[in-house]
Amino acid sequence: MTERLEPIAIFAAIAGVSVAVAMTVWSGMGAPWPWAALAGIAASVGMLAVAARLRRGAALDGADKARIAALEAELAAVRERLLAAEERMGVLDNAIVEYSRKTVSAVANELDMVGAVVRDLAQAVALHDAELFKAEAEPEPTPPSFTPQPAQRPWGDAASRGPEPRAPRPRLSPGEADIAAKAILQEHIELYLQPVMGMPHRKVSLYETRARVRLPDGAFLEMPDLVAVAQARDLAARLDAFLLANVVKVARHLLARGRDVPVLCALTTRALVDPTLYQALVALQAAERPLVGRLVFQFSLDAVRGFGALELEGLEAIRELGFRFAVRDVEDLRIDSRALFERGFRFLSAPATLLLAAQSGAVSTDIHPADLSGLLARHGLALIVEDVALEEIVVDLGDFGVSLASGELFGGPRPVRSEVLADKPAPRPEPPASVQRQPAGPYAAARQVEPQPTPPAPMPPPDTALAALARELGIARGVSPTPQQPAPAPGTVQSTGATDQMRQSLRAFLKRGAAG
Repeated sequence: MTERLEPIAIFAAIAGVSVAVAMTVWSGMGAPWPWAALAGIAASVGMLAVAARLRRGAALDGADKARIAALEAELAAVRERLLAAEERMGVLDNAIVEYSRKTVSAVANELDMVGAVVRDLAQAVALHDAELFKAEAEPEPTPPSFTPQPAQRPWGDAASRGPEPRAPRPRLSPGEADIAAKAILQEHIELYLQPVMGMPHRKVSLYETRARVRLPDGAFLEMPDLVAVAQARDLAARLDAFLLANVVKVARHLLARGRDVPVLCALTTRALVDPTLYQALVALQAAERPLVGRLVFQFSLDAVRGFGALELEGLEAIRELGFRFAVRDVEDLRIDSRALFERGFRFLSAPATLLLAAQSGAVSTDIHPADLSGLLARHGLALIVEDVALEEIVVDLGDFGVSLASGELFGGPRPVRSEVLADKPAPRPEPPASVQRQPAGPYAAARQVEPQPTPPAPMPPPDTALAALARELGIARGVSPTPQQPAPAPGTVQSTGATDQMRQSLRAFLKRGAAG
């Protein structure tokens, strides 16, 4: 309504002003009326022009305001979009920085691993070059007059273990050797059980027996020292008899308490050619069959590599009874696991320091220590890592696939209680005297075709551990571990016929002696 009345009001105002101007000019100034009319018309035209100008300016001001408001709205929208873009750019920058950090860290780790591999390869090449240089500098050795057959050395000669030097064991003083010999003769030997844990659950999987002799100062002589003294003073038979008799009691005690785990028992090489000990094993196999699968006899790696024809035949005879074997005192990783398995070996004990030294390149080896456990397992042997004293060693051995471990970290050797070693089962009836024979030397079968029956020998007094075991098992013959005729030293030059004859003689004697 206001917009419609506004032009009328303006026209009326202009008309009024024009009439007023015309009247003023005609009456006040005395001008003729045509001139007064023109003056009024001119005034009205001027006022119309001014009104139109003012109206146009007002219309333009409204459009500018609307345009300015629209621009302000667009600017506000652009500002909001810029703020959102800035936030997204910040998040994107953080994501890019984090991704770059992870990528660079992964690449750096890969480069470190590659650098470590390159360093190991360089060390291996350097050791190989040093060995080649040493081999070229040394004169060629004189070939021996006798080369043993491959069947007699399936795990390689001791000379093939590599160029790395071994730390010599400190020699015993004469007084310490006398103490050890007296302890073996009087059977004053302390037995300990070292638990071997199954990894990673750390449950006892087997036990290892350790023989010790206490010195006056409180120190101990370990099994390698006792073996050295026993072999030097012809006491190996007594030491083996003591260990076998008492380990049987330990295994029997564990079985009675529901602990169905194997027990490792260290023996000397002399045990493989001892008919008396073989007779005890045959009687044990017949009287207490469950114990056969729980007794595992240990031999050092040096002794295994030095087995001759007689030792291998004795090993095979004991294996046929159902007993199994283990390798201890491993000082290098050049091992023929397939040959060991075929001979009846099921365990191999190696110190953790040897594996870590081989991993760092300090000890040369034909196989990476991380692959040793898998190689042994493929050939039926289990690796036992010894001397694990710290949790860091377990972490270092995490990639080695170790399934069995022992050491101070899992518990040190525990002494066997005296009541366990004094435990005896009910006596068994002795076999008829008509089937008993006197034991003979290892070459008796080659001198006679049919053994003549002899009256049974009186039972020796139970002054030895093996005699007590014989009484428990019902063996009526004398089993006192007297010195036997020594077997030829490994590597002794002999003819093939003589070797076969001795082999047949030992096997026939062992089995004939056990049948009595």
